[in-house]
Parts: sequence; C-alpha cells; structure tokens
Amino acid sequence: MGSASGQLPFTQVGQGPRSFSDLPKALGAAGAFRDPPGSPLRERYKMDVEEAIFCMVLHRLSDPGSKLSVMRWKEKVFRPQFQQLQLQHLYRSLDFLSECKDEIEVRLFERVRDLFNLELDLVFWDTTSCYFEGQGAEGLCEYGYSRDKRPQRVQVVIGLLMSKEGSPLPMRSSPETL
Repeated sequence: MGSASGQLPFTQVGQGPRSFSDLPKALGAAGAFRDPPGSPLRERYKMDVEEAIFCMVLHRLSDPGSKLSVMRWKEKVFRPQFQQLQLQHLYRSLDFLSECKDEIEVRLFERVRDLFNLELDLVFWDTTSCYFEGQGAEGLCEYGYSRDKRPQRVQVVIGLLMSKEGSPLPMRSSPETL
C-alpha cells in the first residue's frame, strides 16, 4: 500500500498524521509557533518553524528517537511539507522554542484554560524530589535536604500545580531545595 516513491500514506502511520494534524487547530494552538511575517525571528530563521515542530512532535508520538532519526522517519511518511526539512531546521526550531518559550506557554495555557473551562480560583501545589547518581546533572541539581535520606546525592525538586478539578497545570523543576 506504499506509494510509488516508497513512502507510506498517512493512513499507514497509525492514523497519526491525519488525526494529529488536526490537533493544534482543535486546541486553538494553530499558529502558536508561528511568528507574524516580517518579525525579526521569522527573518532570522527563514524557514517554516511550525512545520519542523509538527514533524518532531509527530515523530515523537509515533516512533520516538533522536533528531537524526526524524530525518529518516520523515522519508517514510507522505507529507509534502516534510520534504523541505533539513536537520538544521529541526535544531533551529528548537532554538526558536527556547527563545519564545514563555510567550508560547502563556498562549497555550490560556487556550487550554478556556477550552476546558478550568477554574483557577483554587489551585494545589505539590512538590517532590529525586536524587541523581553519576555525572551530568550539573546546574540542574544541588545538595540539600533529602526526603530519601540520601544527603550525599545531588537532587532536583519537581513541582506540579493542579486545578481543584485535578487537571495538571504547569510543572517546574528546580535545583532549589524546599
């Protein structure tokens, strides 16, 4: 059932691309990753950031892997917009997300709040911590009070905010100890 080019039609990827391509619009997030024409970011990136992000999200949902594996995966999926994407576009779109993170989070949060009629007059904040062994957690973790009774290990504090209905709101991780 593949096409002549050896690519899979959308329907052979677990119905993913067809249904997931409608998700940003259904959530009111369509355009959340798009900058207006003429903006400094759009001029700087000179690419379709939104399409690169969609490609990476779809890949993560259907066949998780590295950014390099996205490049191999996209060749098996028929979506003409994916053909223009290069590996550098995936990395540039991550730079874009990093630069615009706060604004994107606010836009998406407001839309989800309205879509699900979340009442935020009462929220619950809970934290937990976990410790790390080995190397690689520099800057993310620090020594402090350990509920796990492992004071010799660096730890990270993870906080979750929930609405009174139990819907999760933003999550935060911090090297700070509570």
